[in-house]
Amino acid sequence: MSMATTSVIRSVSATTIQSCSSSQVGSCSTTRGSSPALHSSASKSSRLGNQRDKGLLVQIRARNVPPKQGRGSNAKKAAAQGIQRRMRGQDSDLDAGWTQVVSSDELTPGKNKAIIHNNAGYILVQRDETIFSIEANCTVCKFPVIEGKISEEEEGNLSIRCPLCHSKFSLKDGAVMEYCPKDGPLSWIVGTLKDKTSPATAKVYPARISKSGRVYVRFIGGF
Repeated sequence: MSMATTSVIRSVSATTIQSCSSSQVGSCSTTRGSSPALHSSASKSSRLGNQRDKGLLVQIRARNVPPKQGRGSNAKKAAAQGIQRRMRGQDSDLDAGWTQVVSSDELTPGKNKAIIHNNAGYILVQRDETIFSIEANCTVCKFPVIEGKISEEEEGNLSIRCPLCHSKFSLKDGAVMEYCPKDGPLSWIVGTLKDKTSPATAKVYPARISKSGRVYVRFIGGF
């Protein structure tokens, strides 16, 4: 071997030894036989793996943390519960059997109000602070009495008149106060058909407006 060749080999060996760090001999490309590009790729994969692990840990912690409530939500909830307790206290004089049907704001002075309870129709009639409830259809001709005329009778009793046959019923106890008077064409026809039929009392139900402005009806039984 010539001296020039020996000098080149020594120069290459010295350069290779200097490129390997004494603390990272295992990462040396000539020792491991791997290139710097492969070493860089492995480092990136390691960093990506650590990031995925951290992201997964954050997701697991997020699942175990309850959602934060909006500002003031607890105060609003407490206020709503307080209102409900006060309204229950105002209605505490009502015993079992009363059913809330509407609020007093839904009633129009001088106008009857139709309601539905258990697939049956009823009519609410309000006069001043007093409210009445009667079945929705006339017991004589089965016509709806929602548009029936309200009249004041003796001793302050109120009555409702059927718009079709003109039969009149007491709102106090449902008694028939006038039966098919035949004072009009339709009333005369119905009265003629019902000449041999006994009048049937209408069912009325106790009703009242509570201190909180809720309208209650006792549908049990009826008069």
